[in-house]
Amino acid sequence: MTETRLRVFEIANRTRREVYVAATMLAPEDVLEFFSAEPPRMLRHWQFEKENIAFFEIDSSVPESQVREFVDAYDRATPMPGWTIMHAWRDRPRRT
Repeated sequence: MTETRLRVFEIANRTRREVYVAATMLAPEDVLEFFSAEPPRMLRHWQFEKENIAFFEIDSSVPESQVREFVDAYDRATPMPGWTIMHAWRDRPRRT
């Protein structure tokens, strides 16, 4: 049986200097629309219509069992001084 592969992405809110990293099976063109309509708890304070928000696909085919490890490595390798980093599976954001 083939393991499910996911797209790992980040949504960057340049206005607030916050970034949300997660994984999905959605097509890239649907991610931002989906998250602005149904934001996760961590993003409910974002104003998608008013703030400078951008979507970036990091990788389009990460095995589901390796997503957390992949994102943790990406997080360590991508310093963003002064930004808040949020992950779908973390309880609290991390300030850099």
